[in-house]
Amino acid sequence: MDTRTNPTYETTRAPDPHHSGDGARAGFALPAAILVLAVVAILIAGGFHLANQEQQVGMSSERSTHAFYMAESALGEALANWNPSLAGSTRWEFGPSMVQNSPRGSASVQVMRVDERLYYMQSTAQVNEGGALSHGAQRTLGLMVRQHSADFPVDAALTTQGEVRLRGSSLIDGHDRIPAGWNQCPPMGPTRPGVRLAEGGTVDVGGSADIQGDPPHLLDSEIDDDTFTQFGDVTWDELVAMATIVIPADGSAGGTHTINNTWPSLDTDDNCNVYNRDTGSGDMWNWGEPGFRDDPNHQFAPCFTHYPIVYVNGNARIQSDGVGQGILLVEGDVDLRGNFNFYGILIAQGSLETQGGADPRIVGGAIARNVELERQSYVGSSQINFSSCVINEVMTHAQGLNWAFPLASRAWADVTAGSY
Repeated sequence: MDTRTNPTYETTRAPDPHHSGDGARAGFALPAAILVLAVVAILIAGGFHLANQEQQVGMSSERSTHAFYMAESALGEALANWNPSLAGSTRWEFGPSMVQNSPRGSASVQVMRVDERLYYMQSTAQVNEGGALSHGAQRTLGLMVRQHSADFPVDAALTTQGEVRLRGSSLIDGHDRIPAGWNQCPPMGPTRPGVRLAEGGTVDVGGSADIQGDPPHLLDSEIDDDTFTQFGDVTWDELVAMATIVIPADGSAGGTHTINNTWPSLDTDDNCNVYNRDTGSGDMWNWGEPGFRDDPNHQFAPCFTHYPIVYVNGNARIQSDGVGQGILLVEGDVDLRGNFNFYGILIAQGSLETQGGADPRIVGGAIARNVELERQSYVGSSQINFSSCVINEVMTHAQGLNWAFPLASRAWADVTAGSY
């Protein structure tokens, strides 16, 4: 039978094992695998990117926090190193050498005067690490502070009450004075009264003694008991507590301490042998070196800026040779004899007597309460000379006399303009 002319017959062929039977699915597995690999690669790259971003955010946050605490620490250190000699200027800076520094960065503080005792402090700290893709961090903090300070009534060579008696060739002089060898003093100021007295006080001058000043003596109605116990923001008891050298009460008759030969001294490292009240180490009779203080070759040059606060709990008789500078506080009467010279502020709750010896006896200013309103005697060749330079140096260097506190409320602010 001829199958070519009979449509009911078909030729049957065996299936081809190499043919899929679906042309549309040919080659799908390879592109799918490539696509999966691409998606996985994208996910991995995205994960690395997110992890890197998270690391950068964390590092930036840590650096910013570190900069914040550096700025805050710098404010604290600047407060601890408050410099009253600069407080009269409009603006000054605590440079990196005076504030916290670390291998990671540095901080500095600027201080701007707002009012007589009100100041704005701005501390800027920056962390300088991070490499090419990161530039560290910077934080700026602001703080409003008020300055507190001792304010001694040394507007005359001598401030007192009661009777002042001068004999011999003694002198009380209100003309401003620059001590010999003090070459860095500012120009002398106006002449002050020689003696400033409470109303009712009297002055008795005999022999070749003299009182000089503008006026020579002044009766001041504002002088009262508080003049001798309240010094600005500091009371007498607080001032005594600040003393760096304390000579305790003497149990002998009269309770008078006899003090001789107060001279500067150096320790084994050629530093000023400063007395440490807490440990009892150092030299109690080293009261600084006021002589030729601007000569770096002076034997005791390291003691030029040593201005101790010395407190004598009782009466004090200081005699023989000796020098001292700073603040001398005497609970009772004080008697200066021999060749002792003192540069600074002397405050006695009793009377003040000087006799014989070298001149000047006191350079700076003296305050004697004279509680029993007895005579205060100045005989021989003793001198009391007013010196604004000495007083300013004492106020600058005597520890604890000036400090600053943040305002009670709204004192602190983060004023960071941005980081970089």
